[in-house]
Amino acid sequence: MASEGFMEKYEYNGEAGDLRYFSQKYGIEYSVLSSRIQKKWSIERALTTPVVRRKKEKLTYNGKTMSISEWSRETGISENLITTRIYGRNWDIERALTEQPKTRNKIWTAKNEVLITCDGETHNLLEWSRITGISRHTLHARLSYGWPPEKALKTPVRGYRQGSEAGSGPADNKA
Repeated sequence: MASEGFMEKYEYNGEAGDLRYFSQKYGIEYSVLSSRIQKKWSIERALTTPVVRRKKEKLTYNGKTMSISEWSRETGISENLITTRIYGRNWDIERALTEQPKTRNKIWTAKNEVLITCDGETHNLLEWSRITGISRHTLHARLSYGWPPEKALKTPVRGYRQGSEAGSGPADNKA
């Protein structure tokens, strides 16, 4: 059989066809059906499990009722993560809406909110990055290594020599 779902033939209730056929016959989006088959669902389970659109569903927490989309905007937690926590991981609503994600984006957001003062000016990491022209990643790394803010913000970024021999490495450390 072909490895692509739309070419592979399936049998269900005495009928044979590819995923596009069953998608049209049962009114299930092809992408949903294909995703289910890729997750090793049987054709019967893929066709008979209802498609649930949870983003419009209302959730109540602390007396406030809102859609997942609205809760996402309120909490800063993505709609997909809220949905996964509640329906995939069976978390209670309070935990799903209050536990901050341990994702890189959220970590960077939190780090951008940390205020750094140098020469009487106070800005967050992203603002200092724009002011100095040093990437926020470099600034964050320098501060994580224990550099004082003044040194982290004023030390130029080392470049690589143009036209240097392969493997010669970073430019000299005079900066």
